[in-house]
Amino acid sequence: MTNIYKNSLVSIIIPCYNNANHIIETLTSVLNQTYTDWECFIIDDDSTDNTVKIIEKWCSINPKFSYLKRPGFREKGANACRNVGIENSQGIYVIFLDADDILNKYCLENRVKEFDKNHDLDFVIANTSFYSDGVFLDKAICRYPENYTAEQYLNLFLRYELPWTIMSVLWKRETIVNVSFDESLPRLQDVDFHIQILLQNNLKCIRLSAIDTYYRSNTNGKTTIEHNQIVINASNLFFEKYLTKPFLNSIQKKQFRRFIMLFLFKHIYPSQQELKVEVQQIEVLIKNSKLFTIKELLLLKIYKLIIKYNLQTKTGLGVHKLSKALKNGLNYDR
Repeated sequence: MTNIYKNSLVSIIIPCYNNANHIIETLTSVLNQTYTDWECFIIDDDSTDNTVKIIEKWCSINPKFSYLKRPGFREKGANACRNVGIENSQGIYVIFLDADDILNKYCLENRVKEFDKNHDLDFVIANTSFYSDGVFLDKAICRYPENYTAEQYLNLFLRYELPWTIMSVLWKRETIVNVSFDESLPRLQDVDFHIQILLQNNLKCIRLSAIDTYYRSNTNGKTTIEHNQIVINASNLFFEKYLTKPFLNSIQKKQFRRFIMLFLFKHIYPSQQELKVEVQQIEVLIKNSKLFTIKELLLLKIYKLIIKYNLQTKTGLGVHKLSKALKNGLNYDR
């Protein structure tokens, strides 16, 4: 299908680093779009494999593909690459992909149609599923009601109940023009980007029920101390950003409490012995934020001790009931 919408160029932005094994599939899924008014920027982050040669070949065959290189003065990582892509793109709509993601061939067409039907929309969401070993799964990673508002989605992000992945949204450029990916964050950059957008007032969106993008399943998750260090450092930077700067109002901060607790329980407290100093820095941030009462800070310390001594794996001690009571006292699920 040729483009039937006027002035509806879509900019597709793909950061990449050592993706030679998968990027051809990703670019093929872009090339196969039934909607044809698009430009695609692939921004390389100093790959050391065959990625750049593949990109250059694709760009030489089809001028809709453009190869960019992250400037040396920009922070290494996908954040800077995406920002470079935004800065060089011209489309009135923008979508972000990773270099191993896959688009359904009707993805762009169906999303642009929604903008054509309602010019007041700021973004269109669709669902994403997993792709593994050549199999496209039909279960959405994040499925939420189609009538959710932008404000409701903001609350979900603040609670770290992520309602979509980076490729799930087609943005109207003017909606994101004053927002960029925080190049100082080694993790949580997507969450931060979406929160910053959704903090804007009166945004309008629609969610499609269809699955039109696929996230490549990776079972080789890192569990090394080095990886934990990156997560903890990112958490520290992220919490400092939202606890010390006036981004959130009092109601939004209450939602953000669950984000903090989830990361304490799942990432921060389990690393307390290897990364003692970093964990203490986060605890000081949390205490100074005054989001938790003195009683709640005490409950958090008790939970920290349970994890420190691995008591949650012991049977017959009543630790499960205690953990549940502690979470209730902290209003964890509210």
